[in-house]
Amino acid sequence: MVEKMIYAHTLKEPKQWRAFESNGKSFYYDCCKCGAKEPIIKGFLSTKEKPDLLDLIIRPRRDGTFNLALYCTKCWDKLERG
Repeated sequence: MVEKMIYAHTLKEPKQWRAFESNGKSFYYDCCKCGAKEPIIKGFLSTKEKPDLLDLIIRPRRDGTFNLALYCTKCWDKLERG
């Protein structure tokens, strides 16, 4: 088994993370923990100390799909407190 470090990154300026744009309308990522729709993202988990988008951790959902390890302010604050 290969073990990887997990790095926690707090954004200096929390913001919505745009997932894509369709017909001129922007769509944003949801919080991976609580499912908040298009929240302000405060932090994320990655496999590298200096990540790019491909290094973000992907988390499985209960419905069998996956999402990026992006956390809203409320969930990130809980995660930081342990």
